[in-house]
Amino acid sequence: MRVLLDTNVILDVALQRPGLFEGSRRALEKCEDEGHELRVAWHTLSNLFYLLRKDRGSEKAVDFLRSLLTTCEVTSVGHADAIRAVDAGLNDFEDALQLTSAEACQASVIITRNKADFGTQNRIAVLTPEEFAPANTGPAI
Repeated sequence: MRVLLDTNVILDVALQRPGLFEGSRRALEKCEDEGHELRVAWHTLSNLFYLLRKDRGSEKAVDFLRSLLTTCEVTSVGHADAIRAVDAGLNDFEDALQLTSAEACQASVIITRNKADFGTQNRIAVLTPEEFAPANTGPAI
């Protein structure tokens, strides 16, 4: 399965955000354990660098991106994809870019924290990390 990771899910792990880290970590581990192909949108890299640099400094931001790119492939997009994003009708343009990136790489699912911003008329499943990789509730009795 091909999985596109939204910026917010990667930030959960990178910044170990309280209340969000565990779900996103489980989702990434599930992808690794099950051999899913991980993808990120091109613009995700600049967003990550900007946010991580503010929190951790430039050197650590670059190190994180270098590590991320060993496990995730960047989607190939172009002019036509940008036009589709502009015309997508989503309230958040960044999410429109994520959606068109997922379409361009033929992803099966987008994992995101802001599922509602993607609308409901997508050809690609949009799931939260917890929906994609639910917490183990223990053995069934």
